[in-house]
Amino acid sequence: MTRSMKEISKTIVNYVVDNEEELVNKVMRHDEMSHHHDTHDLREIFFRFIQRFQAHLVSDSMIEHKNMPLIDSDTDRAELAQSVSVTAIIDGLYEMSKTIWTMFQQEVQDRFNLTSDELLHVHDLLNKEIKQGIKEVLSAHVEATNRREDQFHEKLDEISVPIINITEKTAICPIIGKIDERRGQHLMNHTLHQCRDRKITQLIFDMSGVPTIDNIVASYLNSVIQSLALIGVNITLTGVRSNIALTVIQQEIHFDKVNITSNVQQALQKAGIISSQQI
Repeated sequence: MTRSMKEISKTIVNYVVDNEEELVNKVMRHDEMSHHHDTHDLREIFFRFIQRFQAHLVSDSMIEHKNMPLIDSDTDRAELAQSVSVTAIIDGLYEMSKTIWTMFQQEVQDRFNLTSDELLHVHDLLNKEIKQGIKEVLSAHVEATNRREDQFHEKLDEISVPIINITEKTAICPIIGKIDERRGQHLMNHTLHQCRDRKITQLIFDMSGVPTIDNIVASYLNSVIQSLALIGVNITLTGVRSNIALTVIQQEIHFDKVNITSNVQQALQKAGIISSQQI
């Protein structure tokens, strides 16, 4: 081969740069793309793909893709996940790859007298770019999905562990649904911060809506009670089911400093908030 691959690549890059708008437009006219409701983000990704391919052509080795990501930031990834489907991006990248390859076969090869080896070299680089691009898109999609799930669970935890003031210093925390390890950790952090910030001295945990807990969660519950006691909060447990009581006993957890009543009304009466005549 009389020409260096780097030399011919630079010549090809100039041609690609001159035709990148046409390349993207061809892809966007494809059936899968033309019906998409948000084409701006798709076009941006395809332009970045071409720019990376151009940089790859003139580089001695594959460029550092982290310096030229198809999707720039966490914010872009979150917005992209809402506006563009991952299948549309992948279909578009495949269509872009085919469009570029067709252009090379029909125009560039004859224009620059590319040999078979040179054409195969370009094809190899194009395949590497498309594989890396799809890998990035899938990774961004997974990250955005996980982030949305985390945000959903955070909101759900806030709603499912409310702390409601009965008086200025007394509050009730009705717990509804199954408590797992993640929710047990949230329960501890949330109640500690809320009781401290709101200067709560008496907290009633209503457990009547909790069907069951395992040994790990029983240990978390004990940690919550002990931690609250350290900041001066008196705890009352109400509505503890027999199976939960059995788990607590099996764990050898002792609630010596905890008031235990069968229901919320009794807890409020014991705290002097309501009288027996009001029950």
